[in-house]
Amino acid sequence: MKSRREKKSIVAKIDITPFTDVVLVLLIIFMVATPLIYQGKIKVNLPDASVAKSQEKPESITIIVEASGTVHLDERAFNLPADEKAFREGFAARLAASNDPTVVINGDKNVKYDSIVRVVNVLSDLKVRKVMLGTNAKKREA
Repeated sequence: MKSRREKKSIVAKIDITPFTDVVLVLLIIFMVATPLIYQGKIKVNLPDASVAKSQEKPESITIIVEASGTVHLDERAFNLPADEKAFREGFAARLAASNDPTVVINGDKNVKYDSIVRVVNVLSDLKVRKVMLGTNAKKREA
């Protein structure tokens, strides 16, 4: 017969895993909600400052290429490739007078691709970094 002293001991363990999950979820909720609560309540009256000077419009050089392949630079006409050397010299002089200009090539929609490539090759040889192709803005039809 068992004596009273040899009773089964009661194992008292508490599983805290669900408690930890609830605490972490509440922590995340408060972390997300706290900035939203204070964002609308804190009013800041910012100081005034003098307005900075607006930047000047960047310099640009426009090159026009006709459908026939004639290239115009500053009202001078060049027939490439025959006048390529003169075009290169004229553009180099124009480039030297400008401070890092943007070059805009306005080519006729019927111009041969070769004419545009010749102009771009000259610009590339002269280390022009900013080249844009001019187009007409057209509203998109819905």
